[in-house]
Amino acid sequence: MCGILLHATTTQNAEKVKNGLSLDEQSDHESPKPIWWDETAQVIKNRGPDACQESIHLASEGIQIRLCASVLALRGDQVVSQPLWTDDGRYMFLWNGEVFHSTLPDFDLDKHDGVQILECIQDLVRKGKVLATAFASVLGSIEGPYAAVLIDTTTGSMCFARDPIGRRSLLMIRSDNEIVLASAASRSLLTMYPGLTELDCSSIWQVRPDTKFVPQPVPRMLTGGEGTILRELRIKAPDGALEEVSLDDVVDRFGKVLSESVRQRVQHLRYHGSSSVAQIAVLFSGGLDCCTIALLAHQHLPEHQPIDLLNVAFQNPRVLAAGGVRTPYDVPDRVTGKQSFQELQRVAPTRHWRFVEVDVPFEEYVLSRNTIETLMTPCTSVMDLSIASALYFASRAKSETYHSTAKVLLSGLGADELLGGYSRHRQAWERGGVDKLVQELQMDLSRLPTRNLGRDDRIISQNGKESRYPFLDCEVIRFLADLPVQDKMDFSHEPGKGDKMILRQLANRLGLHQTSLLTKRAIQFGARSAKMEVGDGRIKGHEKLTR
Repeated sequence: MCGILLHATTTQNAEKVKNGLSLDEQSDHESPKPIWWDETAQVIKNRGPDACQESIHLASEGIQIRLCASVLALRGDQVVSQPLWTDDGRYMFLWNGEVFHSTLPDFDLDKHDGVQILECIQDLVRKGKVLATAFASVLGSIEGPYAAVLIDTTTGSMCFARDPIGRRSLLMIRSDNEIVLASAASRSLLTMYPGLTELDCSSIWQVRPDTKFVPQPVPRMLTGGEGTILRELRIKAPDGALEEVSLDDVVDRFGKVLSESVRQRVQHLRYHGSSSVAQIAVLFSGGLDCCTIALLAHQHLPEHQPIDLLNVAFQNPRVLAAGGVRTPYDVPDRVTGKQSFQELQRVAPTRHWRFVEVDVPFEEYVLSRNTIETLMTPCTSVMDLSIASALYFASRAKSETYHSTAKVLLSGLGADELLGGYSRHRQAWERGGVDKLVQELQMDLSRLPTRNLGRDDRIISQNGKESRYPFLDCEVIRFLADLPVQDKMDFSHEPGKGDKMILRQLANRLGLHQTSLLTKRAIQFGARSAKMEVGDGRIKGHEKLTR
């Protein structure tokens, strides 16, 4: 994983820019450092504790590019600093991502992804491809979370993109003479550029100096990697199907594809610390999604390696004032978490499961609130703050007696959107049957990039951790999107049975009998990070923050 901060601007000193000065020689010629730079660079450094490099590069056409790139090294046998360079020194590459599938020849998942991707881009350019086309072609041949920036230091042109689902954040603001790209923002950056937005995932983007930094869309080239992410859901089986598939067969196939997705996300890791220290943690409410992911992770990790289960609970003055709570951290997710923790111990007794009770005093929440609000921007609703707060403290992974150092955090995000886990899915089915249900599911899938994933990446990565989403793997989405809706959920059954039907069946097969019956509970209510102050009870989740 990488943190990216880039500021490209025109300079009034074009003659000195063309002199090709080295970085050490540029101090007398560079434009002044922006007043927001140092604070924002610190935000980027927090994302990548293994390496960080700041630099200034002068391109032709009077363009100055100032960079800060930090690294959380999760693959390969050594830390590779960024930016990466082609061997001819012309192209510079910033890569924040992980590749889990690739149709690129000889791609090695045990080696640094970014290095291999840049080599493939350079190879296509040498064969005559235009830079933007080469960039789009290579990104179209991989699947995984990413944000990437490619710079031609000769012309000052840039290409940049997020993966089609938006699992990695990249913010942007531009004017006629400058552009800023950043993985996350600081308060001073937001003060200077209140219009900072998340980069649209629908295209790859290119800017050239002669277009006044106006991003131009470059069509994605879907060559086998990322092309199945936000596809249309299927209402019924395709024409010509010879026979109906039994529910048992569907669950069996689903279990295999989900297990493989988990395997890809827990293996090929560069170890941090001793191999007996937890390398993998799970954002763990105790619910169906995260508990199933935890048990599948157990199947693919060495037996001696612990798995940390991060369970967060908030001291909520509003709830405490209402009475009926035994202790400040006796929240619903803590109760469910302990029950599911015990079930995991029963099903997989040889694994060292570590249940990490992350307790958040109200005073600590208040001290961190401004930081959380800044990081989650441009998401600015009451609900955004509730969810972001829970993820911020859960990913810090500190209990009174233990601090998890696992760098990879598994999340069950995506299961509800794909398998009908929200109450509004049932309500849609009750209003208009399968047609209305499919519309609701499609809407949830389509807004994942803007509603959830960019925000969550900015929050979790600030603690030097990387979130991974097994349910959002392209093969899992392809499998589930191709299934008729009726094969995945059946709302004629009661809650806890018909919703997420095939996941419940899979969990039950794995031995998670109690967990397979649990109903959906949103993290902000389970951890009680919602409406933290007395008097907040009437505020709606969709409302904008006012303080």
